[in-house]
Amino acid sequence: LLDTKFDPMVNEKGEEDLPYKIEVPQTPKKLVELLENRSLSTQKKILNRIRICAHPSVDQKSRENLKTYLNSLLGYFLLKDKIFRQKQLLELFPEIYEVSTAHPDVAFDFFKDRLDMLRGVESIPTFTDMRTIQLMLRVFPTSDFRHNIISPIGLLLELFANRLCEKLKLNSKHLPVSLMCLHSFGLMVGIGRDGANRNNFNAPDMSGPHPDFARFSVCYWKLLSLCLVGVEEWMCCGRGGGGTDGGTNYEEQAFDDDYNDDYDSNDSENWAGV
Repeated sequence: LLDTKFDPMVNEKGEEDLPYKIEVPQTPKKLVELLENRSLSTQKKILNRIRICAHPSVDQKSRENLKTYLNSLLGYFLLKDKIFRQKQLLELFPEIYEVSTAHPDVAFDFFKDRLDMLRGVESIPTFTDMRTIQLMLRVFPTSDFRHNIISPIGLLLELFANRLCEKLKLNSKHLPVSLMCLHSFGLMVGIGRDGANRNNFNAPDMSGPHPDFARFSVCYWKLLSLCLVGVEEWMCCGRGGGGTDGGTNYEEQAFDDDYNDDYDSNDSENWAGV
């Protein structure tokens, strides 16, 4: 997963103050301090150096530090006051993958608690909820016939999609989080995980598609059709990225999570003005 052209041990121009040995951040907030105001390339180097310095082959006593690092790293991407773009997540995800595959038990425990919180969502999900789901879908394999994290997430996506469909019929302000839900469906079936369009709902012992795929497809197409209507209305009003009033691109906001949780799904005001 790591780019072979990327050399984490070379300080480029503007990185003269970047240390080679970086202590493991004990909390997500500490990781924010390390990465704040750094370029994406520099952020990758920082995460790589933390992982290397905490690896047991370097320090036999640091195995627990690597577990702490994974918790801090996953928590960092779910901070409510941080704005993340898909580009940043995709660039830094190899570091998450490297550590989470070495410590799958830590990743499972981290997301198990958040899965319980997602089960408690009574209305429609927030951006942080959808960001959590997308991170789960990238960390864990979606090709397993049954998975302790991914299988429940599939059911939750179906539930959230149906709720969003009802909300979209009444108010288009839910369009951004609906687009994130559609994106999550794409990750669920493997689209965008490795650049290929794969149907990951094939069970190992079945020649046909996963039995859940048909149900997910109904929810997906239903939500997609309503989103397309909402997008058309948005663009016709001149409030989209192609409008004449200089509005922000709604799709970029939705997929890149620019609204963060400043967007209140229960707010009666038009989300276009958020």
